[in-house]
Amino acid sequence: MARYRITITNVVEMDQEALQEAALEFPTVKAGLRQEAEISVATTADPQHAGFLLGLELHNQMLMLLRGRRPVVPSGVPDVQVERLPDPGGTG
Repeated sequence: MARYRITITNVVEMDQEALQEAALEFPTVKAGLRQEAEISVATTADPQHAGFLLGLELHNQMLMLLRGRRPVVPSGVPDVQVERLPDPGGTG
């Protein structure tokens, strides 16, 4: 049977506050909150780290959907790049 390689690239743009609030709801962060609340909250306060966590959560959700189907993910973890966008108002 033929095998296929699927490459998925998502671009998500959102406000820093919304990203940080969302990060507190990620399953891996919630699990960390039960163990080390101060560290988990501090890491989600950094937009770079919160963006990376979002990429990992999306990757984990994909793997859960493919559970039992033996997917091969050569790189192991996704390449997550987080960049600050210019202010739409032009102030920075």
